[in-house]
Amino acid sequence: MHPPKLLTDLDQRIRNPADPVAWGRDMCRRAAYFARMGRAKAATKDIDEVKARFGHQLDTEVACWLLLAEGALHFFQERPSEAYDRFRTAYGMAVAFDLSLARPTCAAWMAHIEINENRFESMIRFLGEALCTADAEDHHTLGRASLVLATAYHFSGSFEKAQPWYECTRRHATTEGDRSMLSAMFHNIAAFRVSNLRLSDAFGEEISEAVTARASLEASSALTYDLTVRSDSYELLVPTIRGQLLTVEKRFYEAIVVFASIDETLLPSRLRPLVSIDRAWCSLSLGLEQEGRELALAAVQSIGSDLDADDLAFVLARVSAMEAILKMSLIPFSRDRSLELLAAHRHVQRELEMQLDQFTSKLHLGRPK
Repeated sequence: MHPPKLLTDLDQRIRNPADPVAWGRDMCRRAAYFARMGRAKAATKDIDEVKARFGHQLDTEVACWLLLAEGALHFFQERPSEAYDRFRTAYGMAVAFDLSLARPTCAAWMAHIEINENRFESMIRFLGEALCTADAEDHHTLGRASLVLATAYHFSGSFEKAQPWYECTRRHATTEGDRSMLSAMFHNIAAFRVSNLRLSDAFGEEISEAVTARASLEASSALTYDLTVRSDSYELLVPTIRGQLLTVEKRFYEAIVVFASIDETLLPSRLRPLVSIDRAWCSLSLGLEQEGRELALAAVQSIGSDLDADDLAFVLARVSAMEAILKMSLIPFSRDRSLELLAAHRHVQRELEMQLDQFTSKLHLGRPK
């Protein structure tokens, strides 16, 4: 397969740089691309080469892009606090030194970090800056900001409103030849679709075959694309989504096989209780009561402070359903707590959708009206 246009363009500019700063900037952008594709060694090599070339005389702009590259590397290696530190420092540097090329990109990455931490007002502020200050040819910044906005709408429960922003992401990524951005978009769509399905399933809501078929197609598309472009960024997320979907489809044995292929020690802490409780539900559904009970207890014990309200509601709803079958209590008031958390999550969704509607009403094709 031919190398992506983005990488080809960066390689050419790196070989024939306009000046040392341009060389450093493009090396850092290439490192960030490698990081987003899951190629940590290649990313680290480029980062180290920039540091060695500039030494103690590191240019301010190059330092900013270097922080962005390191932030991307930490982000895709599931080190969110280190990523946040790099992106925040890069943004502060871009503001302080008026780095007009880097600042919109810094703002887009800050928006990405903020949505992951559920800091929606801050996310919207950074989105506004990224979308309104990026050059029309800055496809990475506009694509990433569009992806964050699509993600936010999808999280709010409105795929219909997310779809135009996913399309905007696709357009910018395709124009620049950024395969990692397209991969992220496909995985976002699949992950949110399955997340909504498993939440409905845990609370006993009816799910049509058409909806599960669409989710299955989206998950397969994400996997196929990654295999085609050789992206390793989501190698743990792919089987997790697949196992969750099989569980919703009540294909319990197949789900157990998929979950068994996952090394849970490598999963982010926020995903461990979700995988454990689905494994527990599958085991119980196949008549393996003791195994199901043990896995359910393990899921409850692995719940941490980083678990979002909807995910915690899902875990407790599964626990409640298992308690009814096992005729025993695994955690006090699991059903009541799951319903309270679900109500809180729905409230957050409604509030976020209104905030996003107000924000997007001031935008037109990524620019203020």
